[in-house]
Amino acid sequence: MFIRVLVVKIAKLVVLLLRALSYMIWVSGLFGAAMLLLQGVAQLEGEGLAKVPETKEAVRGRLIIVSIFFAAALSGWFIHQTIRFLSHGLRDFRSRLLQASFYGVVFWAGTCLFFCLLIQSATFQARWEVPRSYYWVAGGAGVCLLILVVAAELLHRRLMLHAQRDA
Repeated sequence: MFIRVLVVKIAKLVVLLLRALSYMIWVSGLFGAAMLLLQGVAQLEGEGLAKVPETKEAVRGRLIIVSIFFAAALSGWFIHQTIRFLSHGLRDFRSRLLQASFYGVVFWAGTCLFFCLLIQSATFQARWEVPRSYYWVAGGAGVCLLILVVAAELLHRRLMLHAQRDA
């Protein structure tokens, strides 16, 4: 009996540690991407303005690192949500999956809006002309925002139909 209780406690601790680790990866990825994009677009070095504009290679390197941060954030978010979803068991699977998908789509739509506005507003502080690559990132975030808003609307309608059937 004691060993079973100990195994359950250890399993809960492992799940808690995995959720915490995935949350840190998720949030750190978003903060890292935002910081690097802000430094690149606003042409900052530390707390002051950069002495020289970025070269094309430097912009490309920065955007590669930003994409790695985005990938880490998306992976951390997915792992965190999967653990959270599965920790409640498999009862009412479809309804909870639709709800989790809706919340995820809304979160990432808000994230896309944030990054789009961050890049656009940071251009006002730039000393030199902002490289077009950053505008492509902002445009891509805007397109993703539109796609995710449509997906959120479709998921919301599906949730409402599912709720009406259950009532």
